[in-house]
Amino acid sequence: DVEPFLPHDARLKVIEGLGHFLHIEAPELIADLVAEFLGEPT
Repeated sequence: DVEPFLPHDARLKVIEGLGHFLHIEAPELIADLVAEFLGEPT
């Protein structure tokens, strides 16, 4: 369990089936998640 080590208001998302290169394996999904986190319109 990593939650005790995360900063306040951090988000943790487990994405099944992806490895270390999330941005290469699922670029649209990762871009959407980052945009959502940053509060930018998609």
